Amino acid sequence: MAPPSVLAEIATEQQKVTAEIRELDLLVESTQTEVNRLKSREDQMKAKVEEVRRNPGNFQREEIFGATDEHAAAMARRMTMEGQLNSLQSKRKLIDRSAQILAAAQRQLSEYTAPPLPPDTAPLIDESRLLQAV
Repeated sequence: MAPPSVLAEIATEQQKVTAEIRELDLLVESTQTEVNRLKSREDQMKAKVEEVRRNPGNFQREEIFGATDEHAAAMARRMTMEGQLNSLQSKRKLIDRSAQILAAAQRQLSEYTAPPLPPDTAPLIDESRLLQAV
């Protein structure tokens, strides 16, 4: 079995990863909600642009340009937020992978037993030379 300190460090890292996963899940959820809201706003602006195109005589020039500008701005905001959402989702996948690796490492370390050294093997650390090194 691996030293308890190594197992404790892995357990601590697993807790940190779990907390980060929860935080990312909340961010993904709120970002998805924002993307949906921005998509709805973009659709409203698109409908306004289509209305202006169907009946240009009913609108002032400023209204026509304003509608297309608002639609372009709404589309840009949505696309930016979708980019952030994709980034968060990618980070979530990476952290999931890290959690799997940590779990596998913990499992392997808890099952590991070092083979005994042959009786005629010198110790890994020559205690008689420890003070000489200082």
